[in-house]
Amino acid sequence: MAEQLTDKPPVEQLSADAVSELLAVVDAPKPKKYIRPFADAGERLMDWLVNDENRFMFGLPQVDAMTRGVGRGELCYVIGKPHSGKTQVVLQAINNAGPSAKVLFFTPDEVDVLVLTKLIAINRGINVEDLEHKLKVQDPAAMRMVREVAGTTFKNLFVVDRPLTFEQMSKALREAE
Repeated sequence: MAEQLTDKPPVEQLSADAVSELLAVVDAPKPKKYIRPFADAGERLMDWLVNDENRFMFGLPQVDAMTRGVGRGELCYVIGKPHSGKTQVVLQAINNAGPSAKVLFFTPDEVDVLVLTKLIAINRGINVEDLEHKLKVQDPAAMRMVREVAGTTFKNLFVVDRPLTFEQMSKALREAE
């Protein structure tokens, strides 16, 4: 026999709505940290294909066709032998993405000023040596161009030009956000 612990009478009958609410809470799936229903992949796939403007494309037709670009929150790790064109591919992609693209570029073997020099050459179609010469003699047009490309054309580009651990990269990403 159950003891009554309060002065209130036991609930004899719950309404159908109350029972449904209780069952919904009991049957509600617990949030998962690492897994999700595979059906969600279908929705993400359709969104991925329909909203390709939200993807960072490399501007290389074969690569873009195979990868469908890089999406928000995705990490793209470009690897290869030294001097094999990794930086050039990424800089071409950054140039193709345009000023609205928000890019965090980790490049431990290229200092930010060299990245900027190469981007100016790609973006403006000029020779790096010519640009460097004009800057050495303080050519006003070249100086304006550098300021425009760094401050306007690629205003959403963040370059981290030193080696970082994955934890430090995560912190840099949070700073960039």
